[in-house]
Amino acid sequence: MAETRVQAPGNGKIVWTHEMRVAVWLLFRPTKFDKTSRTAVFNALYKDYLETLGLPDGANYSRIEARYHEHSSRRSSAAWRATMTSIASETIEQEELLSRMQNIASSLGHGVDHMSTITRRTDINDNQGTVTRSRKRSRTVVAEAETYPAERNKRGAVHLEVGAGMMLSPPLTPSKTPAIAQIPKQRRPEATVLHSTETGHRVWLTPEEHLETQNAWVPVPDHEAHPPLAGGLLYRYWDDTSQCPLVNGEFKASRFARRHIRPAPLPELDSLYFPWDDLHAHLNGNRTETGFISTSNYLVWILRTALQRASQGNRNGRITVIDSTRLPRSTVLYVPPFHRELCKKKAFTDAAWYYQGSHEFVVYEKIPTEAIVHPGFRIADLQALAAKDSSVEQALQLRVLEMGGNYRKVLRPKLRAAKVGMKPPILGAMAKMIRKLLKKVESPAAHVAHLVTDIVHGVKWACGSYNARFTAEGIESAQRRAARVGLRDPLAILNQELEAAKAETAAYFGTQQLAIGGNDGGQQLAIAGSSQRPASRPTNRRIRDRDGSPCERSRPKSRASRWEPPMPTTPMTTRSSMNRRRSATDEAVLYEPQAKRGRR
Repeated sequence: MAETRVQAPGNGKIVWTHEMRVAVWLLFRPTKFDKTSRTAVFNALYKDYLETLGLPDGANYSRIEARYHEHSSRRSSAAWRATMTSIASETIEQEELLSRMQNIASSLGHGVDHMSTITRRTDINDNQGTVTRSRKRSRTVVAEAETYPAERNKRGAVHLEVGAGMMLSPPLTPSKTPAIAQIPKQRRPEATVLHSTETGHRVWLTPEEHLETQNAWVPVPDHEAHPPLAGGLLYRYWDDTSQCPLVNGEFKASRFARRHIRPAPLPELDSLYFPWDDLHAHLNGNRTETGFISTSNYLVWILRTALQRASQGNRNGRITVIDSTRLPRSTVLYVPPFHRELCKKKAFTDAAWYYQGSHEFVVYEKIPTEAIVHPGFRIADLQALAAKDSSVEQALQLRVLEMGGNYRKVLRPKLRAAKVGMKPPILGAMAKMIRKLLKKVESPAAHVAHLVTDIVHGVKWACGSYNARFTAEGIESAQRRAARVGLRDPLAILNQELEAAKAETAAYFGTQQLAIGGNDGGQQLAIAGSSQRPASRPTNRRIRDRDGSPCERSRPKSRASRWEPPMPTTPMTTRSSMNRRRSATDEAVLYEPQAKRGRR
């Protein structure tokens, strides 16, 4: 091979070359070498090179096997794709390498099973037989030729000849035989049932857990799937590698990004057609197109995600501010209750088991332009602002958020240890952040309040329980704590305050009366005041009851008036006529002269 190997420092890391990838592919071809032979031949073939890398004992089998399986993976590198292209054409190179491997295997005492010679297809003459191509396999098949099976010998190399002196050519593409999933280790003695998911994941379960995986889906309650969003803001981090970037002022789910016909609405939560499989693929992190878009309602959480991506070299990430009140309520789903139901089915793999999504909301189909409050500010600009203004860095603690580790166990103790207080510089930093995040000049007060709350939580780092205001369990827990201290019923609290105010008012006026004349003087003052008030006499008023029979009702008068006898009821007398006569009489009394009123 003409390729020059790169000499890497002796740190035990293998720098794979093109020749090494071809050798690995040849070693793992079907019915060639066993596990021990593959490891021994590979280490003997590249002994000097592996010693320069700090591997005097060579590479272990798992490393070699992992490198081979990369060629058929969806995430195969460009180097592997180039190697597979050259394997399909450069047969002379492969023959030379295969010959070296055969010699090494023979010298080491490892037998080779059915080592075949590689030949070019263009070297086959037409006069050797009628050649046809098989659609299922890319190999040469000779028609109308008698086949003589060769005796199988596992200890030596045997060339299998087919037809008139022709050699069997190996397949140009490796066979895609499904790999059998390995049985996991049984870590719990009570877990006796081996459960396999549709994705091929296998796990040991107890009989009760396995029975739960076979049950029907339990619909998520509406109040858990759509909890109230305080302030109504959502945040989304995205960059150039995201499946759902901001295009034409809106976010569209990857499944619907290239469709011009709007999809069907999201089924109801209790519907049999609710897309549990699509939601599982989204939360599990599968590299497939889904109908959901990830967002978060917690600014500090989304800042941590953006800072971690920036530390990995992606400094073009942006954070978009979204108004959730402009989105249909049925399309915004809170992740934790759905994650809980998916865990019952044992459907997740790797770290998705432990990610509950406490701050994540997923949006179905798209986030339209009218819901975008800020199209996206660069995380690099925020870091530059924190570098210029120390109060912004002190308020948000960006350096701590960049660190890895568990949020509760590692980061939160460090954030609490800073003991950042609400001082004027911190308030100024909050104002700068709000002005940067809310691009619109006239932003609703709820948006400003939401941002202030998020930043205050970021400053204090210990306000309340973890995300308690957004889950039903957290609200119930807060109500129980309020009941223990006597604050469960808000109406009862208001009534108690009102009664206390009444008691204080009565006590205040009682003190004033005692100060004027003591008990006797206060009583005389109260009696004198009551004797000076004009006595109001009741006026009998004849009205008709519901059944039409006349009845009399007494109503108090607010002013002194002369007594009138009840008017006789005649068939021609109506209620309106009586009211007109009475109003005329009242006006006559009201406007009569003072002298006449005094004589009367």
